[in-house]
Amino acid sequence: MVKINRKSLWPVALSLAVIALTSEAHDGSEHQGEASAPSPRQATRVASAMDRMEGYFPNVALQTDDGETVRFYDDLIKGKSVIISFMYTSCTSVCPLTTKNLMAVQRALGDRVGTDVFLYGITLDPAHDTPTVLKRFARAIGAQPGFTFVTGTQAD
Repeated sequence: MVKINRKSLWPVALSLAVIALTSEAHDGSEHQGEASAPSPRQATRVASAMDRMEGYFPNVALQTDDGETVRFYDDLIKGKSVIISFMYTSCTSVCPLTTKNLMAVQRALGDRVGTDVFLYGITLDPAHDTPTVLKRFARAIGAQPGFTFVTGTQAD
């Protein structure tokens, strides 16, 4: 039996909050191939949801596994449906199972990853997990475009 420390559940809770809040900005319609233009009412709801999220999430600078500098809110999650995993490349306990599950999600979503849904792995060990280490990790697990790994400073 695996013992779960309540403090270790915060990454899961935050991931679910990010998914719920970023999904709130969308109209809730199912993916049906070609997107239809939102009605004026839907556009107002989306704008309202986006306004509520502004300032809710930090907009810290991060480095992607490609070495690109991005802003967490503006570039990674604003107006997108996202799945965020908190991980580190040397993890041997929960991370491998989480990563395996995310790879299954990536396969199930197919070409929607990177267009309709974005997957992010945020390292909890930025001192070790440099963009180069994250890129090597992404290749090793078979991450496809739309599944991005990011690092920042320990303070962020």
